[in-house]
Parts: sequence; structure tokens; C-alpha cells
Amino acid sequence: MKEFASQYFANPITGYSKYCDANSFIDYFILNEVSKNIDGYRLSTYLYKDKFSKGGKLKIGPPWDYDIAWLNADYCGSPSFTDWAYEFGNVCPGDYWQIPFWWDRFMLDTNFTNQLKCRWLQLRSTTLDAAYINAYIDSNATYLNQGQTRNFILWPILGIYVWPNPSPIPTDYQGEIDRLKQWISDRLNWMDSNIPGSCLNVGIAENIFHKDISVFPNPSSGKFRIQNLEFRIQQVEVIDIFERVIQTVNSEHKTLNIDISNQPNGIYILRISSGNNFTLRKIIKAD
Repeated sequence: MKEFASQYFANPITGYSKYCDANSFIDYFILNEVSKNIDGYRLSTYLYKDKFSKGGKLKIGPPWDYDIAWLNADYCGSPSFTDWAYEFGNVCPGDYWQIPFWWDRFMLDTNFTNQLKCRWLQLRSTTLDAAYINAYIDSNATYLNQGQTRNFILWPILGIYVWPNPSPIPTDYQGEIDRLKQWISDRLNWMDSNIPGSCLNVGIAENIFHKDISVFPNPSSGKFRIQNLEFRIQQVEVIDIFERVIQTVNSEHKTLNIDISNQPNGIYILRISSGNNFTLRKIIKAD
């Protein structure tokens, strides 16, 4: 992981993003932080590398080992709905299993945190909406209702400490459900207020090789023009916030018209190339 140790680790061309699928690490980060997984990042964590036909980048996953997440541990700050799980070392510096340094490096890269913020906002309006989560909990609680009755007859541990359950310990099944819902709600609200980044500024850091390139109108409805007074534009790649190339246009002209009106509203990156040189621009699509 020397790319993370380099002072140029955030460079979009030569840094870690050349080798790592940032979207994979962003989703893994959100999952571990929402659940405040005490084992997250440092134990039962797996990496794999896609074959070159699929991009050849390093990804993290599958997610594993969440038995003491979700308010189910009483040590190293786990019960609190505040603070970051990836900063485990600040709370328990003496623990043998510490979190790899590259998570701190991710959080120093504004491009990563901006993409993280956008992904967070997207999920908060869908699967991480509190009402959605509560409905999911209720549906599973109902499904398990008969089973839980038999379980606690055989193992009467409601209201009794079993390592590493945090206090206070509910004395009935509904109390466990209500406590979990409340903790998740508090955790989501805390993350809303503390997650870094700015979704309005998301995108690959702009390495400006050619200052005479203009993109207009910006914002646009999806139809816009790229113009350069200095050189011919040979290729334009339109990249979404998940680093997917959604359109590639080849050209030999100084002016080029692009149409992404069929894409969702949002921020897109334009990688504009001429020979071995390129520049990056941002375009906002807003109907």
C-alpha cells in the first residue's frame, strides 16, 4: 500500500485511486460506521482484486463479522452513538488489532470525502432512511416472535448481562427492539452532522494542463459545449460520481458538443484529452 504512504496519495492519476475502487471502500466505510462495528476495518476484513477485464482494481469485501456491532458491545466506545469507528486507535490504543493506516489517508483526500458525502446522502434517502430501517426491524421482529419466545424460555437471559452486552439491558423482547431503533436513529443523526465532505464539490481533483478550455452552459440541462482555443480535443470521457465512464466521445476539433440529457441530475467529471495531455472539468446537470 505504498500509494497511501506517498505524499501524492490523493493524486487521481498516480495515487491510490489508480489501484483501488473508491466506491467499494466508501460503502464499506458507511456500513461499518452506521453499525459502529467494533471489529470493523481491523478484524474479519477481506480484500480482493478484480480481473483486468473488470477494471483490475482492488476492492474491499465481502462484509463479515457484525455480531458485536449495532450496540452489542460494551468496550472501546462501542455503546456510544457518537464518534467514528475508524478512529478506534484513539479510544483503545493498547489493543493489539489496530486499524490500517490507509483509512486515515482516505479521510484526508477531499475527493474521497466528497464522494462519501454524496453516497451518504443518497443512501439516507433510501435504504438508510430511519423509517425504512424501522420497518425492516419490525418485519424481522414479527417473523422471529414465536422463535424468540422459545429461545428465552430455554435461555432466560433477558435483563441479564451476557458478555459483551452494554447496559442498561432491556428486560423484554420489545425493549430490545426499541433500544436498537433508538440507537440507530441517534447514530444516523450524529453521522448526518459529522460526516465530512461536500457533495456540491464532488469530483476528481482538477489538474489543469490547459487553461483555455471552457465548458458551457454550466449548469446545463445535459446538452453543453466544450471549446478550446489552443488545441484540438481528441477525446472526452464523461464520468459520474461513482467513477463510471458513462460516455466517450472522440474528436479532432476544437469545439465539441456533448449530450448527457438522458442521465440523472448531478455532478459529472469531464476528462478532456489531447495526445498525452489531459485536463479535468466538472459539469452540473440540472433540469
